[in-house]
Amino acid sequence: MSSWNAWPVWISYHGNESKYFFLTLNHDIKLLEETEVRAAVQSYMYGQPPPGSGWKMALNVILMHSLRKRDWMNQTGEYEKYLYNTLGLIPSAILQTPNPLTIGALLSLTTYFIFTAENHVALSILAIAVQSILLAGYHHSNHPTLSPAETLHRRRLFWQAYVLDHDLMLRIGKPPLIADDFLLDLPEEYPRDGYGIFFYPGDITLNYFRQQVRLSQIQGQICSRLYFKSGRVTSTSALDGEIASLDAELQEWRDSIPEMIRPEPSCGLIDADYSRMMCLSVLHFVYFQLVVAVHSAAFRMLDQDVESLRPSVGICVNAARGAISLLNYHQLQHPFTIHLLYQVAWCVDILFVNILENKTSTQSLQDLELIKMVLSFFEGYDRNHQRVASYHIIKALYEVASSVVREGQPGLAQAPTLPELPGSGAGMSIGGSGDLADSMPTLSMSDIDLGGWEEISLGSHDWLSAGFLQMADWGLPTNSGMELEQPDEEFDFA
Repeated sequence: MSSWNAWPVWISYHGNESKYFFLTLNHDIKLLEETEVRAAVQSYMYGQPPPGSGWKMALNVILMHSLRKRDWMNQTGEYEKYLYNTLGLIPSAILQTPNPLTIGALLSLTTYFIFTAENHVALSILAIAVQSILLAGYHHSNHPTLSPAETLHRRRLFWQAYVLDHDLMLRIGKPPLIADDFLLDLPEEYPRDGYGIFFYPGDITLNYFRQQVRLSQIQGQICSRLYFKSGRVTSTSALDGEIASLDAELQEWRDSIPEMIRPEPSCGLIDADYSRMMCLSVLHFVYFQLVVAVHSAAFRMLDQDVESLRPSVGICVNAARGAISLLNYHQLQHPFTIHLLYQVAWCVDILFVNILENKTSTQSLQDLELIKMVLSFFEGYDRNHQRVASYHIIKALYEVASSVVREGQPGLAQAPTLPELPGSGAGMSIGGSGDLADSMPTLSMSDIDLGGWEEISLGSHDWLSAGFLQMADWGLPTNSGMELEQPDEEFDFA
């Protein structure tokens, strides 16, 4: 298609993709209002296109996400054209009055780059969105000319931006774009439209969106009180007090969310059902991240003796184990499995150092198995793993750790092995089934060898039933070595 005049052809050809987007990808994280997008389409088809480029950005983003999900298995790269179209529209969007379609498209584009681990690109795009959000006053509810529904959508865009901002704050180690002064309140716990609500076994209801915002608020407190210059403590006693306070607040939040759930291996999963698992996994993973962020702050004080650091070391190691163990709940062919895999990769270096320090401990064998599990997931679920730097780094760490364990435990004939994970054509898949849900090792608190730290209290942390050490450069590989293409002159859709 060579011009916008061919739009009716586009709508008939790509109608299913847009419908899929609003039913699934835009359902749990609603960045674009379907009615607003449909109104823009209708206006265009009647010869009165909406002003500005926001609606064009939104339509390109919809196609980009939908086609990328479809492209996950066959990798045709069709979605890339719409990605470049969206990027090409950003300069004009900056010069226009902020509006929900433009901001929603920018936030959706940010999630794409976070998902592909291109965090610095994600931050640049998010900065544009945040500037527009604050200029338009989306952080407050004082919009007398708007309906309650329109005001609520704008506030939700602000909260979504706040969550993304604080997520990138941890990944990159930068101050937040949105100060906590702009967070006037949390999302409603029981919204009338059920936004962000999920139901779990045992009549448990979780407002995922509200919990995300609350956890992001704790993220900001951790960074401001422990890491950023203005809030950095200077004495051991003051630091211990801050760690204890933040740890208690983090644990109180943790007690408010459900335990992880495991899908029945005999049942296929559809996207809507799998969303419940993904939401819990995201919350638990960020929790483990923040536990490491809180307790690793103790290592900065030069006057700390080794014995006083042992509790924090033990908690960080167990948090890394817990994060890797989340993979046990995602043994299926789904893009989120690979996304989670790249998120938990940062845990390997913690376990690697722990193995070197405790090579004679029986726990070192289980830590070695967890590292091997990460490798197995790369080999079983990521067809591009041979082109991924983190895979080769982890493989090298595993080989070194294996040799260290063999030297420390002469009776060990060879490094422990795990059951092979399925290739791209096997295992549980969305809409399919498999029998591997119980094939991977699981750990309990009784399995943890504290190496003489039996008197150390881990509090109420239930590490393995369910980071600030995010490796920003351990990203997903690009699909090709091509330079970034320029968008079509007229921003065609097909």
